[in-house]
Amino acid sequence: MIEPNMFQKGEELGLVFVDEQTDRVTYRLGLERQYKWSDPEEQVRAEFILTLIFDYNYSPQRIV
Repeated sequence: MIEPNMFQKGEELGLVFVDEQTDRVTYRLGLERQYKWSDPEEQVRAEFILTLIFDYNYSPQRIV
């Protein structure tokens, strides 16, 4: 499960946004992409991306 603080920080920085109305998550990294948020794999992807950025100082522009 994604740490709430990590996800909130990602939203504040404009890196990730979840629209609960449409059940879509938008990543604004190297490219802007959208995926279905209710897929369990998507929550794993979000956690992995945010871990790379915040814990390992990986540049968001390098993630495509």
